[in-house]
Amino acid sequence: MDVYYIFHSGFMVENNGDCVIFDYYMGKLSDNWKTPVARDPGSYNSITVFSSHVHGDHFNPCIFSWVEERPGIRYVLSADIGSEKAVVPKSCINNASFISSGEGLEVNGFDVKAYGSTDAGVSFHVSKGGLSIFHAGDLNYWHWSDESTEAEIREAREMFDAEMSKIKKGIDRIDIAFFPVDPRMKTDYYRGAVLFCMEMRPKILIPMHFGKQFAPPPEFFHEVENFTRVVVPPSGKKGAKIDI
Repeated sequence: MDVYYIFHSGFMVENNGDCVIFDYYMGKLSDNWKTPVARDPGSYNSITVFSSHVHGDHFNPCIFSWVEERPGIRYVLSADIGSEKAVVPKSCINNASFISSGEGLEVNGFDVKAYGSTDAGVSFHVSKGGLSIFHAGDLNYWHWSDESTEAEIREAREMFDAEMSKIKKGIDRIDIAFFPVDPRMKTDYYRGAVLFCMEMRPKILIPMHFGKQFAPPPEFFHEVENFTRVVVPPSGKKGAKIDI
């Protein structure tokens, strides 16, 4: 299995001839990193593109241009993207499936289940052949300890715990989790990821949603090291292979 960091919350996973792409938004494709279009037509058995919600840092309609060179490509899109009917071109509508929290589907041999978010859209659990992947989208314990009131922080924690309860009931194992660790939250910004690891015990957690630069504090690693290995994507290197 190979995992590539695209940018922000965008990743590509290659495994046993399947290509899975999460939350691509970085505009035009280029050949300086591996993409479905940059590879030879027969490189993959399947290509599946997931978009967790319509926010501009997680979704770009340019992904629909990929169908021109890969007519068998499949898109799994959150329902909020589906509500923007003009976004999905007619040429792709038969390649697209729309999903809401609590719903599941099968696509390209993958079992897909959508869970909730504490912001917009959904989070994804994707599994096939024993491989279990979780992409959080904008699911996180979004709190600003330096700015928010105690009531706002408490409400944020309650929202996060409610979603985590559903996830814990529905998923018994995660090999790789992509989860927000956003420094813009300042103090304790990695707390959501720590709570997620404590509850779900993913084998590997790959931080995301940090933009161009990311250097998590040692405390983050120490709090989860007994049950989860944190692998940090190479900051600023779009398309770089992640050493897992």
